Amino acid sequence: MKYPQFEETPRRVADEAPEEALAQAWQAVQTRFNAAPMAAPRSGFAGRWKARLPERRLQRQQRVAWICAGTGFGLGWLLLMAVFLSRAFTISPEGLFVSLLYTSAQWIALVQQVQTGLTNIFQAIPGLALLPVAMAALCLITMSLLSLGWMAALGRAYNGQSKIR
Repeated sequence: MKYPQFEETPRRVADEAPEEALAQAWQAVQTRFNAAPMAAPRSGFAGRWKARLPERRLQRQQRVAWICAGTGFGLGWLLLMAVFLSRAFTISPEGLFVSLLYTSAQWIALVQQVQTGLTNIFQAIPGLALLPVAMAALCLITMSLLSLGWMAALGRAYNGQSKIR
């Protein structure tokens, strides 16, 4: 069976699109592109870019901090789950529950003993009553400074300001 659109074989007509005319048209397009002037940024672009640079750096540092915190939290959670699952399949659920209660009771008893001991020590020495506040403040300041130092080192490494070899 013959279809009407296939009865005639397609013919290439020399006048339709000769290769020379196509090459000349392409050359004209390239010439127009090369002749066009380079586009320049709008006035004040560099100033706007420099003004937004600190904000972008701060956003990048905050994003890195959140990524690090999320990664740490996620890894801690995975470690906790790995420990839990390794224990869960070796102990029966009842044994696991009893072990959890026993460990919780031990921790509560330990905290109460430490609290009682510290209370007795602080009551025995009168000038020692302000020491816990000072110790807590010292620990808070130390941890804050260590955290800031860690974040600064991380920021410098992330921004490429220091080379780690």
